[in-house]
Amino acid sequence: ELIEKAREEVRRKEEEEEKRREIERRKERAAELLSRVTSERVIEREEEDDAGIDFTVIGFGSEEDRDNLQQIDGIGRFVEKKLNGIGIYKISQIASMTQEISEEVNQAIGLGPGRIDRDEWVLQAKRLIR
Repeated sequence: ELIEKAREEVRRKEEEEEKRREIERRKERAAELLSRVTSERVIEREEEDDAGIDFTVIGFGSEEDRDNLQQIDGIGRFVEKKLNGIGIYKISQIASMTQEISEEVNQAIGLGPGRIDRDEWVLQAKRLIR
């Protein structure tokens, strides 16, 4: 009976040790995934920063002084967030876009080529300003 208890104790300790190793493996995997996601976000932010949008042409905006860009057909909540993420907050900024800037914005926020022109954002923005 004493031998059986000892065997049971050894089995229990082995199971505990295996659980501990599994927890460690999962923690390492979680840390690896978190690190990867964080670095992907940094890369995305750097790409957005490298958009090359000339704000001296379209003007500057801020979160505190922003317009409802969803007044423009073709801009929903998701696209508005993306625009805000690259520094476009004002209808006047959209109204001031050149062809080149609109293409840079298309690319920076991941819209298909020519989307801003097809949806006539600049024209709509100019009408809203009047």
